[in-house]
Amino acid sequence: MATRKEAKYKEMGKSLDFQPFQGSKILTDEETAKRLYYCFPFKAMPETHLMFSTANDGRSIKEMHSLVDGKGISVIIVKANDRIFGGLAASKWTNDGRSFGEGTSSFLFSIDNNAFIQAHPQ
Repeated sequence: MATRKEAKYKEMGKSLDFQPFQGSKILTDEETAKRLYYCFPFKAMPETHLMFSTANDGRSIKEMHSLVDGKGISVIIVKANDRIFGGLAASKWTNDGRSFGEGTSSFLFSIDNNAFIQAHPQ
């Protein structure tokens, strides 16, 4: 998927002029970061910005919400043991206790297993 999207952008004369996920302590390989970025369903080529990191901001969910709530589309990348996985939240984060993401293109992914899992809210 990433290779096709990168080729499509090249045909259109577009290329990344930034390093996706720069500052991440998890995605440190630039090629892996680019491949992951190209897999996301972006219509344009938005720059990525590190909004929260447990290495920088601690492990408080309250702190995470204070930094990411209301910001729009976001990607969470997690490393547990030697596994790297995450999710794309196509809806804005909220801390009001209500579910969100219904009808969006939110999904989970695994970098190690090359898997994408679509969200199917109930």
